[in-house]
Amino acid sequence: MVSWKAIEIANALPAEAMDDGRAIRIATARPKQWAARRGLPADVRD
Repeated sequence: MVSWKAIEIANALPAEAMDDGRAIRIATARPKQWAARRGLPADVRD
């Protein structure tokens, strides 16, 4: 469930505005936060 949220967030990030490393960090951290707020497992690999 969290993996689709990571893809959704990554696709929403502006491609030109930031370097790839920062975009990857954001795209993995935000879904974990999203899942934690909803009481869901925060494993991005699920």
